Amino acid sequence: SESIHDVMNLSDVLICDISSVMNDYLVTGKPIVLCNTQELTIESLNINFPTSCAATIVDEKTDFTEVIRKIEFEDKMHEHRLKLREYSLGNFESDPMTKFLRGLA
Repeated sequence: SESIHDVMNLSDVLICDISSVMNDYLVTGKPIVLCNTQELTIESLNINFPTSCAATIVDEKTDFTEVIRKIEFEDKMHEHRLKLREYSLGNFESDPMTKFLRGLA
């Protein structure tokens, strides 16, 4: 069986509701589609769940096929994810193992 991190690495995009998985997924740099199942306003989502600022937000009326096509053509949230990833998880100028080994030297 594969771990959630293995699955994240194999995936192309995350489609989820509000959960800590969104923040973990920022490491991948890949698109996040957030299902707004609680029908919150965008402002409320962004204030209460900061990772939502880096996600494409959809609701039950959304055509997921169209959303994925748009992301594939132009990932408008890419820069937002990179900024949020650095703010939330730190700087990723190199892979984590290289950074760790450099810190031991």
